[in-house]
Amino acid sequence: MKKLIIILALILLPSFTWAFDVVIDGIYYNLVKETKEAEVTHGNNKYTGSVVIPSKVTYDEKEYSVISIGDSAFFFCHELTSITIPQSIINIGNRAFYHCNGLESVMIPNSITKIGDTAFFSCASLSSVNLPNSILTIGKYAFAYCISLSSIVIPSNLTSISEGTYCGCSSLSSVVFPEGINSIGAKAFSECKSLTNIDIPEGVATIDSDAFSVCINLDSVAIPNSVKYIGDFAFIDTKLNSIYIPKGVEHIGEKVFIGSPLSSIIVDRNNKIFDSRDNCNAIIETSTNKLIIGCKCTKIPQSITSIGKNAFWHCSGLTSIDIPEGVDSIGDHAFYRCYDLSSIVFPSTLTSIGESAFCNCHGLTSVIIPNSVIFIGEYAFAHCSFVSVEISNSITSIEPNTFAWCQSLTSVVIPSGVKTIGNYAFYNCYKLTSVEIPESVTTIGEKAFFHCSRLPFILIPKSVTTIGKDAFKECYTLRFY
Repeated sequence: MKKLIIILALILLPSFTWAFDVVIDGIYYNLVKETKEAEVTHGNNKYTGSVVIPSKVTYDEKEYSVISIGDSAFFFCHELTSITIPQSIINIGNRAFYHCNGLESVMIPNSITKIGDTAFFSCASLSSVNLPNSILTIGKYAFAYCISLSSIVIPSNLTSISEGTYCGCSSLSSVVFPEGINSIGAKAFSECKSLTNIDIPEGVATIDSDAFSVCINLDSVAIPNSVKYIGDFAFIDTKLNSIYIPKGVEHIGEKVFIGSPLSSIIVDRNNKIFDSRDNCNAIIETSTNKLIIGCKCTKIPQSITSIGKNAFWHCSGLTSIDIPEGVDSIGDHAFYRCYDLSSIVFPSTLTSIGESAFCNCHGLTSVIIPNSVIFIGEYAFAHCSFVSVEISNSITSIEPNTFAWCQSLTSVVIPSGVKTIGNYAFYNCYKLTSVEIPESVTTIGEKAFFHCSRLPFILIPKSVTTIGKDAFKECYTLRFY
């Protein structure tokens, strides 16, 4: 969290040189003489304690209406404890109360129409704030990392929730949405770790990327029929056990539910883009028959032709999966970090296994890759617990890192037809004691067998013309033939 705050500070904050027209009763102002209007601003000294902003000030025998709190007006005023804002104020500027750690509460009058970007960012003591219905715009990250804020009622005239508005509000447990909201921005409620349920109102069309990511106690969410777009990572790392995708959803992003313990997935039967046929507990792209999101209770239907990218990413509790005949491809990262997966059977129709498809599946102790498979991507089985592996005879190249860090692997037979053993292919497989390299191999890549420290001997065929740097480094007992 601290790293994110620093990054945001660097991105969002300009270099400041404080300028003001006048100071009256300890408050700095910029004056617009033509309209007789005044804006509260920052001066040479930081504001402390309780500050009461007047609705009018007099300067040089002329009266000015105080109509706004300017950009960075109370920026980093750590000792500011309370603020009284008059009805004359209509705008709270960008960074107005940025990092005012001592500010505990603020009453915003119903004259306010706009709250700027990061206006109350990281006001760590702010436990309550009223948001009147006069507000039409709340800027990006306006209340982000207000870690004491426990509840919020969103103004009825607001139509969208901006990016990161309540991001990192770790005490926020209650959110009341108005009916007029049509979009929830990226990271709007990310890291709100006290949220347990969310009722998204009818009318919302967009739930943007990371909107509710890392809401680690969120166990219930109601998605209305009006939602058409669900962005990447929208509900990652929650407690959601079940999800219902309504009929209106037209787009579902990548890794939407990863890290959430889903056991039930249902798609409305009237949805024209996605389905969950045969009570499969998965989301299927209807037009392509591609399974795009699964869970620990998924049963892959016979009609499926491919398993999509990231489909079962970090699916804890998934112990076995039957992939039916007809499936021809498994996408990149499809079963990445499925730590509990101990058994998988590939169909004879499978031709392609994507990059990192089974990477970090620590429970996998054996696998048979059928001869139908012609391509296995980089890192596909890295960090698995294989004792042995049977590789498809149709493979012509073992891609970089394919079996790297398989520290239980003791033997491997590389099929005839393989021409290239890629960089780091068997890196740190330190229990490997037997490798058979066929006459078809011409290239052994860099660090391909690095730290295979128990490998006693290896026969390098005459066909090999290139051996990469450190290909057999730290193979302490190795003899070549």
